[in-house]
Amino acid sequence: MFLLYALVIGILGGALPYLHIGSRDNSASEVVIRMAIAFVINFIVALIVGYLVTPFFYGPFWGMTLSLIIFGAINSFIAGMMEDRITTGGMVYAAFVVVIMFRGCAGMPIWNADDYRAMLGDVEERSWQDDMSPVDITHIRVVSKEQARWLGNKVIGEAEGSIGSRYEIGDYTIQRVQEELYWVAPLEFRGFSKWISHKHSPGFVMVSAEDRNRSPELFTDFKMRYMTSSYFGTKLRRHLYTHGWASHGLTEYSFELNDNLQPYWVITVFHPTIQYFAKAVDGVLIVDPETGETTFYQGNEVPDWVDRVYPENFAESYISWYGKFVQGWVNSWWGEENVEKTPYGQDSDDVMLIYGSDGNPYWFTGMTSSSAADQSLTSFVLMNSRTGKARKYRATGPNEEAVLEAVQNSVSNYAGYRGTQPIPYNIYGEFTWVVPVVSEKNILQRVALVRASNATVKLGMDLRESLREYRVLLSSAGFSTAPTSSADYMSHEGLQLSRLSREVTTTTTLYYLYFDEVPGIIFTATSNVSPEITISQPGDTVNIGYIETREPFLQLNAFDNLGLTVRTSAEQVKLSERRAGTDSAQAQRTMVREVRQELDNLSPEELQQLYETLNNT
Repeated sequence: MFLLYALVIGILGGALPYLHIGSRDNSASEVVIRMAIAFVINFIVALIVGYLVTPFFYGPFWGMTLSLIIFGAINSFIAGMMEDRITTGGMVYAAFVVVIMFRGCAGMPIWNADDYRAMLGDVEERSWQDDMSPVDITHIRVVSKEQARWLGNKVIGEAEGSIGSRYEIGDYTIQRVQEELYWVAPLEFRGFSKWISHKHSPGFVMVSAEDRNRSPELFTDFKMRYMTSSYFGTKLRRHLYTHGWASHGLTEYSFELNDNLQPYWVITVFHPTIQYFAKAVDGVLIVDPETGETTFYQGNEVPDWVDRVYPENFAESYISWYGKFVQGWVNSWWGEENVEKTPYGQDSDDVMLIYGSDGNPYWFTGMTSSSAADQSLTSFVLMNSRTGKARKYRATGPNEEAVLEAVQNSVSNYAGYRGTQPIPYNIYGEFTWVVPVVSEKNILQRVALVRASNATVKLGMDLRESLREYRVLLSSAGFSTAPTSSADYMSHEGLQLSRLSREVTTTTTLYYLYFDEVPGIIFTATSNVSPEITISQPGDTVNIGYIETREPFLQLNAFDNLGLTVRTSAEQVKLSERRAGTDSAQAQRTMVREVRQELDNLSPEELQQLYETLNNT
C-alpha cells in the first residue's frame, strides 16, 4: 500500500503540477525532465510520509484525497514560480480543489438535516422502568475511571521486575467480564527504547468497577506484539494498513477481554456517508495482539463478549443530531421548537456506557432543552452499542451537570472532593444517579446517591452506607406514585412481627423488622410510613406493603398494626383524602400520557387493527 500511495502521489501530486502545455520558456523535453524529477522527489517523500502517517484511503476526502491536495498545492506553487504563471497542471489542481469544496458544501446540514437525524435510526419511545430494572447492589458501578487509573498505577509500581519502568497503563475501557464490571487497560511501551528492548507487552490490568476493596489484578503471562505504542511493522495501525484495511475507515481501538480473559483489540470499521461529514458503521475488526491475526465481523456475527461496535464518538454525534434537527436545520438555531441537546455538547464526554436489564451494553446520555441555562432532563436516550438501535425515555429531574453540582454542594466541606461521572440506575424503583466522590488524588472517598425526582443527595463512606441512608430518605418521603412494572408491589396481611430493632441516624430513627413468614428479607421503615411502627412489638399482627426489588433489605411503604386503633382527626382525614385524590389524578394523567405515547408509536396497520378491535367489542 505504501508503494501504491507513493506512486499516486508521485504522478498526480508531484509530476502533474509541472505539466504546462504551450510553455514559451521551456521545450517539451525540459517540461518532461521537470516532471520526472518532481515525480522521483515526491515519490520518495510520499513513501516516507505513507509509512509514518499511514493515511487511509477511505472516503472522498481523508487520506489519499487530502494528501493529493497538500502535495499538489505545494508543487503547483513551485511550478508556478518557475513558469511565472499558473501551469496547466496547477489549473487542474485548482479545479480539483473547487470540486472538493462543492462536494463538501453538498454534505452540510443545511441541505441534509433529515439525513443527519436519521443516522440514529428509528427511535422507539418507552418507559424507563421497562428497561432499567431494580439493580443488584453488587453490580453498581462505584469505582470511577480516575480511581481505576490510580489503583492500576499503584499495582504496576509494586509489581516485581520493575514493570512500571518499562510499561505504562494504556486507555481504560469499562466492560463486563464474566458477569462483572471491570476497568481493563493494556500495558503499553514507555517509548521507543523500551519497545526496542522488549518487543512485546506482558499483559494488562483489571480493576473491579463494582468493589472498591477488591485488589486490582495484573496479568503478565502474554506476549502482545501488536500494540498502539509499538513501532514499525508491529504498530497496530500500520499492521492493519498493510494487511488489506487501508481503504476502510477504522476508529476506536478498544482493548477488550473475552470471558476466558484472553485479550483482543476491537476496532470499528466504517465508511463516510452524507458526502464526508457522517460515518456509518460496517462492523468490527478483532485483532489478536499476540499473533496479529485479524477477523472481520458484522451484524449478528459479532461475538457476545464484544461491547463496542458503535464507538462513543459516533453515539455522541448520532444522538446530538437526532435532538438538534428534530424539525429541520432552520429550526435548530432559529425557533428551536422541540430541540433537545446533550448536557455538554456534541464534542464532550457526554455519553457513558451502562448495562441494561437485558445484559446488553448501551450508550446513555440525558437530553435537555436547547436553553443554555437549562439543567433539567426532558428525556434520555439509550443506544445499544452493539446494534446501534436506540430508545428514548421521557424523564424529569436534574441532568448530569446538575447532579454533579448537587453532589459538589454536599461535599463542599471536604477540600478537594469532587463527584465523577454520574451513572443512572433504578434503585428501589426510583430513577437514581450513582456518583463516586474522589479526592484530589482520585482516591474514592464517598459514594453519593442522587434521587432524580428532586436532586436530593445521600452520602455514605461506601455503597452500603449510601443505600442505607437512601432507604431512610425513601421511607421518610414515602411513595407518591403508584408502583410500576420496574418492581413488583407486594402486600401481606396478618403477619406476626418476629423481630424489631431501632437505629438512630443523624437525621431520623430507622426501624428494622423481620417476619418469619417472609424469610430472607429485613424490612426498614421510619415513622413517616406509620406512627404505629414506633410502639409496635414482636408478636403483634400487622399488614405491610412494599416494592419487591430482590434485595435482602427492603423499605416498607405501608404498615398497619391490627392490634392498635389510633384516633384520626377530621383534619387528618381530609388531608389523607385530598392526597389520595391528588395521587389518583396524577396516576391517571401518567396513564393517559403513556397511552398517548403508545398510540404515537403504533404503525398505521397497528392503528387500523386496534380500531377494528374496538369496533367489534
